Amino acid sequence: METAKEVGFLLLIAAALAPMVLGIGWGIVEHNILPRFIPRHEIKRLVEDIKSRYPHDPVDAARNEEMAAWYRSEAVAQGKWRRVRQQLELMGRSPARATKRKLL
Repeated sequence: METAKEVGFLLLIAAALAPMVLGIGWGIVEHNILPRFIPRHEIKRLVEDIKSRYPHDPVDAARNEEMAAWYRSEAVAQGKWRRVRQQLELMGRSPARATKRKLL
């Protein structure tokens, strides 16, 4: 009888913690994993597009797009623009470093 009570108690704790665990897990998937499935050619296309539209400060424009996605609660779009911004920052440093470390 004690074992049944212990199992019931553990099931109750598991049921209480399940929504939190699922929420945290989905947040990790949506913010970190799904943006990595965006193809490299799309990121390159966005980098070239934003460089042509905003030649003076493309990093700031990409940062603004990232923040706009954050305000709209679009986590995958935010991750996409984060990748674009990181690639632009990497390209702006020096050509030698841009070839060493590739974010795409």
